Amino acid sequence: MELDQLIGTWELQGSASVDGDGVIRHLHGEAPKGLLLYTADGSVSATVSSGPTSNELDVSYAGRVTVRGDTVTHHVLVGAVPYVVGTELVRDAELASDGTLRYTVRGPDGAAVTTVTWRRFQRS
Repeated sequence: MELDQLIGTWELQGSASVDGDGVIRHLHGEAPKGLLLYTADGSVSATVSSGPTSNELDVSYAGRVTVRGDTVTHHVLVGAVPYVVGTELVRDAELASDGTLRYTVRGPDGAAVTTVTWRRFQRS
């Protein structure tokens, strides 16, 4: 995968985490909204909202992006949650033939797997 393939705006389609016992958890609620933006100069901005009535996790950060093979890394420079700032968020990436972008992250225990799915943003 190359950075050129990511440039533009992506709309969140869904996110789910499956633990070692097969239990599925929706990290951002059942109907999250979100945008992911990549620019040609290597910048990234991500915003995910669970909605006004949800107690689920919201995400907002920006920084730099690097792409190495099928690994995409977000180097977080600023964010709404202090513990994310200064970290590297590493994702295994797959760009499907239908244009869907899937990021997969394994938890520290190696058993939990989180998948986040994006589709190119279409203006209405």
